[in-house]
Formats: sequence, structure tokens, C-alpha cells
Amino acid sequence: RFRINDLAPRYVSVVGADKKHLRMQIDRFACIGFKLGYWAGKLGEGDRIDIVCEPKFNYWNREKKVQLKIIDLVLHEPR
Repeated sequence: RFRINDLAPRYVSVVGADKKHLRMQIDRFACIGFKLGYWAGKLGEGDRIDIVCEPKFNYWNREKKVQLKIIDLVLHEPR
């Protein structure tokens, strides 16, 4: 597991049949946070976050890509 600080999330959304999972883009990496979908409503344009994550391979439609599995995140206080 890694902690990565001061990141700018983009394209934040919820996914899954029950809409309980968080999906976002950080730099060039796709990120997924299982059971973290409630964060989607709390993250906005210009927000900065710290994450604890694990790099994983995502196999989808015969493609293999690296994605970050978010374990936890912290939203920075507005400056």
C-alpha cells in the first residue's frame, strides 16, 4: 500500500449496480474505491486529496491496465 499526497481528482463518479463505488481519474491513472461512492458528492472541481491505495491490474474487454484501488482518502480543507 502507498500513501500519495496532494492529488487533484478528475472525472469523479459512482459506479456499480448499487452505485456504492467511487471512480475517478488521478493524473494518468484510473482509480476505483469500493464502497467509497459517498465521496463522489463531496469532491468538487479544484479539491485536493490524499489517498492510500494499492496498484492493481484491471482486466476489462480483453485489455489489461493499471489502476489504483483506493483504500481510504482524506479531503484537504479549503485554503
